[in-house]
Amino acid sequence: VDLVLCYEQEYKILLPKGVIGIDINCHNITDNNGMKYNIPAYNYQDKIRKWQKALSRRVKDSNNWQKAKNNLAKWHFKASNKRRDVAHKISNKISCPSENQARRVILEDINLQNLTRKGKHKRGLNRSLLDSCLGEIRQKLEYKSAAVHKLDKFYPSSKLCNVCGYKNQLLTLSDRQWSCIICTTQHDRDINAAKNILNKWLEDNHCGGVVRPRIIQAPPIYLWWDSLLVRGNPVEARSSQ
Repeated sequence: VDLVLCYEQEYKILLPKGVIGIDINCHNITDNNGMKYNIPAYNYQDKIRKWQKALSRRVKDSNNWQKAKNNLAKWHFKASNKRRDVAHKISNKISCPSENQARRVILEDINLQNLTRKGKHKRGLNRSLLDSCLGEIRQKLEYKSAAVHKLDKFYPSSKLCNVCGYKNQLLTLSDRQWSCIICTTQHDRDINAAKNILNKWLEDNHCGGVVRPRIIQAPPIYLWWDSLLVRGNPVEARSSQ
């Protein structure tokens, strides 16, 4: 006698050891575990602006001009050292969480030079991108980690729900938190993007089975007059007296 039992079981995806997905922006770097590595602003803009203004007002090659030039170079050097120090510390925490253990790092292939363009409307954003040392952090990750894998820069990692796969077309850059209208999951924008980046790489490399949920489109929007239609035939509204 053969007895067959059928039951539902939830399979857990076993991630390869030492793989981490990260989402990068000009303020912090977030991994798929929810850890955020803040990028402090060590730009010394007030000091640099002060000595640039003083340098422009002094006679070239004079003693005061040389003094202002040396002070300006000093603050640029301090800002560069701070950015280099931050890049080393953050890249060490991401790539080597413990001794003798280097992880694979998955990130988006973003061209930072294309993000910074001319125009007064983007002056503040350009300054934040250039002062955040993102390029230096990525450069150090490439030789400190076991391997660096880059995804397509057009992959919508922030707009996809990592639980059900719903794509939020209305998400803007200012939305840091959002809720999925399908599965009602509350998302942190950066953490959700980091999870999607890791899942996309696992799906492309067939590590651990199906990790990408089916993309669900938004449900249709019904207007109030749709309730007056029954099987395609209009229902006459009650006339007002």
